[in-house]
Amino acid sequence: RPATLRDGLLEERRRTYLALGRVTWGGRRGELLLAPPFPRGGIDANHLIFRWTQRDIATQISLHGWEPLTEVEPALRAVVESIGEAR
Repeated sequence: RPATLRDGLLEERRRTYLALGRVTWGGRRGELLLAPPFPRGGIDANHLIFRWTQRDIATQISLHGWEPLTEVEPALRAVVESIGEAR
């Protein structure tokens, strides 16, 4: 069951990625994830990630999170939608 995106999640000590559910942005249906903090999250630490697969190619776009975290989701969505409609 997906978690709910909310302010304060970056302050929580997580060991794994947090699944925030499926969304459709720019014609792409994918999964929204929040990476755990460093060191567990590695290069994606504290990033909000949109991940999708199209024509058997897995792709992800991410933004480093900030608080309030609820501001990150519309910014990431705008980035995804700026690359054009999926074909």
